[in-house]
Amino acid sequence: MDREPTAYLFSPKQAERERNLVKKQQRKTTMTPSDKKRNRKKHPRKSAGDHYDTASYRRAIKYGIAQLDKHGREVNFLYTYYDPNCLHRITS
Repeated sequence: MDREPTAYLFSPKQAERERNLVKKQQRKTTMTPSDKKRNRKKHPRKSAGDHYDTASYRRAIKYGIAQLDKHGREVNFLYTYYDPNCLHRITS
């Protein structure tokens, strides 16, 4: 395991890093020189956090459900109206 025992289990920052690495590996064309030279912002207004809060966790679950629905997978009705503060509804 590559994380500290006290670290959060799910990290948006790590997920974004892994997602970008996969996109880079699956790229079919090489990057143009101008893309390589592009300067990244030193202090962007928005960036992925170290952990999910209630709202970001809800958005991530909602996005996942939308992706399943988009690809024609059947989604359980309980999960379509997901609220992270009410996990007991799903487990009961």
